[in-house]
Amino acid sequence: MAELVWGGYARISEDPRDERSGVRRQREDIDAEIVRRGGESLDEARFYLENDTSAYKRKRVTITDEYGEQRQAYRVIRPVWAQALRDLRAGVITALAVYDLDRLARDPRDLEDAIEVVQHHGSLIISATSAGTDLMSDSGRAMARVMVTMAQKSSADTARRVARAHLESAHEGRPVGGSRPFGFLADKVTHCPVEAPLVRKAAQDIIDGASIRGIAEEWAAAGIKTVRGGAWNRSVIRHMLSNPRLAGWRVHQGKIATDRDGKPVRLVQPQTLAVVGEDGKPARAKNPRAGEPVEPLLDQDTFDRLQEALVRPDNRKVKPRRGARRYLLSGLVRCAVCHRQMYGNRWGETGGEMRFYYVCQGGADDKHAVSVSGHGTDAFLERVVLDRLAVEDMERPAPEFSGDGRLAQVKEAITELMSVHRTGLLSGSVVFPQVQQLQEEQERLEAERGEFIRATAGPTTARVTPEVWAGMSTDKRRAIVETLIEAVLIHPGRQRQNKLDYDRIEVVWRQD
Repeated sequence: MAELVWGGYARISEDPRDERSGVRRQREDIDAEIVRRGGESLDEARFYLENDTSAYKRKRVTITDEYGEQRQAYRVIRPVWAQALRDLRAGVITALAVYDLDRLARDPRDLEDAIEVVQHHGSLIISATSAGTDLMSDSGRAMARVMVTMAQKSSADTARRVARAHLESAHEGRPVGGSRPFGFLADKVTHCPVEAPLVRKAAQDIIDGASIRGIAEEWAAAGIKTVRGGAWNRSVIRHMLSNPRLAGWRVHQGKIATDRDGKPVRLVQPQTLAVVGEDGKPARAKNPRAGEPVEPLLDQDTFDRLQEALVRPDNRKVKPRRGARRYLLSGLVRCAVCHRQMYGNRWGETGGEMRFYYVCQGGADDKHAVSVSGHGTDAFLERVVLDRLAVEDMERPAPEFSGDGRLAQVKEAITELMSVHRTGLLSGSVVFPQVQQLQEEQERLEAERGEFIRATAGPTTARVTPEVWAGMSTDKRRAIVETLIEAVLIHPGRQRQNKLDYDRIEVVWRQD
């Protein structure tokens, strides 16, 4: 019989801090079992460690089935386990030791994959702790199937109890376990002195015209990482800034949680806090502020304006238009002959500095050619904008929507009617027509509020000085320019004129 080439597989379902103590203990026991069976202690390359990975939770994926049809399906995703099976099929290893059967599988599909490898590829899979685990015989496979089915039921029972407990916590506004949100400390309610200012600044920058992509690049350059040490990208930042938790709301399953009467719930201080005990070990202590509302990172008006800014064209999940935010005036500059928009085009370098021009794209058809130096035009516009800002007060308080009071009354009326209906004091035939009418009014007011926020969106910074302007991103500069200027018309220039003629540039100011 050929000598077995051993591999080892260890898995822990939850380890959000990536401490790896669980898989380390499993590895020690697996290694000891392999040595007991006559094998050699395994090196790092032949150990398959899958930390913080559930063998029960399923995700929606696109698969190609055995008939060649692509479809959506729900599967347990375990990439390290899948690699171990591939290596068994390919003969890279011929035997695999797992810590226990429930570490190998809690989903029948995973077990059947393991059985297939044993039956049809001649591989050996054993357990370091369960002497009765036997996938070689019919009776052993039958017992394994029963055990995995029971393990799956146990996971389902646990998931149901946890979900119910989370729902109760949501009703009461209490935070639950899991990774801390960015901007908060480990207790999930106290603002992080380093991250909270970053969140506030990012929110205001996006309201003032910055793009999500620009924020991601800025944070990457500064070495700012996610809570789990990952890199920020547009999708992750959008998700973080869209969370109502920033405005102090308790969120459950992606939505603002409600209490048993249907009222939205504020996030509150937990009953206990994590502390270090007298013996130096982690402990829990009573929270003297238990039940008090948590201070929001953003006020509600700022959060609402942020949500509107997040759906601007440059922040949507689509490819931005040509030259968007690379050049200050792309699309705002227009040809004075045909009135087409002009966009920045890079034309080499001079003295190590990139040269670019704003070019009319319709010249060939209309028998005219209009272009202008990008650097010269940008510099000219910056001067006239700063001159304008020097005499205009750009600081403006955020306007208030006149329907906010009525909107709050409508929401309160809906909640009260539903509460009375649940007590049995009013029948559904009386309550629901009134609720329907109020909900229609609520939808109308919320739509009007959204339109109001979009119409009044724009920079809310104080007077912009040359020093402040110099520190702004192109996104923020563009947002300020758009509040002042309707368009910039470029008139044709004289041939062989190397120096920019500023008389060619006509600024069309916005009218109040």
